[in-house]
Amino acid sequence: MHKRLLNALLVALLVATPAFALPQSKLKNNLKVTGNLTVDGTSTHTGATTQTGNMTVGGTLGVTGVATFTAKPVLSTASISVNGDTVTFQDLGDANVVQTAGTQTIGGTKTFSTAPVITGGLPAAQIQTGSAKRQTQTVRLSPETGAAADATVYRGIIAFRRAGTVTGISYGAAVVPTTGTNVIAVEKNSFSGNTMLNAASVTLNSATIGQSATLTATGADLALTADQVITCEYNAGTQNTDAEQVYVSVEFEPTDF
Repeated sequence: MHKRLLNALLVALLVATPAFALPQSKLKNNLKVTGNLTVDGTSTHTGATTQTGNMTVGGTLGVTGVATFTAKPVLSTASISVNGDTVTFQDLGDANVVQTAGTQTIGGTKTFSTAPVITGGLPAAQIQTGSAKRQTQTVRLSPETGAAADATVYRGIIAFRRAGTVTGISYGAAVVPTTGTNVIAVEKNSFSGNTMLNAASVTLNSATIGQSATLTATGADLALTADQVITCEYNAGTQNTDAEQVYVSVEFEPTDF
């Protein structure tokens, strides 16, 4: 009779008593949790911990050792804080960096502080804009040897055989003439064509040796088709000191590629 009563009271206590929490537990063997495990306080692991499924950390996760990731971690923002400094991550894929090898298309304008060195050569068809595609030709307007004769006109023709625009003209002589009217003219497509200078001619004297001429403001007179030429002439006056090795150099920028 007393034994049955004691058993009944024990059953009643087990049913009515809620789940209790242990203030501290130490497990010497493996712990396997098939459901959810909620830790309200601090969980300290002194040995290795293996997490095979997903784990969510709602607060701050501190790692005192080295954390090794077998896959690329996913960050919610593009920056993290390291010792108080903000570190920003950028996509360093092929589309966002210039590669040192392989074929790559680069968009936008790239400015080089020094001239790039191209060891494989630069085909004209790959030059798009700017001074890199400009060409220069020089014509002599005096005898190959000796001096220019007085009252004589020396003429030469420059033919680029490309459509484009004259971007600069310079002139000079190894020995400049003195006294007399000694002038140089540069004209479009014929010796009676429109001048490419801002005047009909320029004077060749000691003050203008190796000078850049001022071009005409008329753009059409500087533009050439592929079959047009540039005519240059030196008109020697009565020279006290005769000119030698008179020249004109023309800088030209093709527009047909």
